[in-house]
Amino acid sequence: MARALWWVTSLAALTFTLWLSTTWTMSDLSMACAKINESDGDYECTDRIVDVLGAWPILGLGFLLTAPPAVAAFARRRWVSWTAVAILAGLSIIGLSTVDGFWGSLIYALPLAAIVPRGVVGFGSASSQAQ
Repeated sequence: MARALWWVTSLAALTFTLWLSTTWTMSDLSMACAKINESDGDYECTDRIVDVLGAWPILGLGFLLTAPPAVAAFARRRWVSWTAVAILAGLSIIGLSTVDGFWGSLIYALPLAAIVPRGVVGFGSASSQAQ
């Protein structure tokens, strides 16, 4: 059960990253665009994120959000699962501290961290190992 939950979480993170890269514009990230519809001059507020920032930050975001759940699903150890939850919670704190920018998107790691702990409790117990 917990392994499937980790895979669903990893897939949700990947889906979020793909959705963000194709639909979000700079006005979704930049406070200057959001408040007064004014950019720094290097981009228009209506430009897509991937067109302004390139693919590497998007790939980095996808890796940061997808890797902890995927590692926890492969490892099938309770301590790895709790470490993944801690990493996702830490990423959301980083996202909160950089809310006015692309890496503020890391705040969406918090819902990913909140999905799994209920399934982690049964991870590694005698009943789950007998199956």
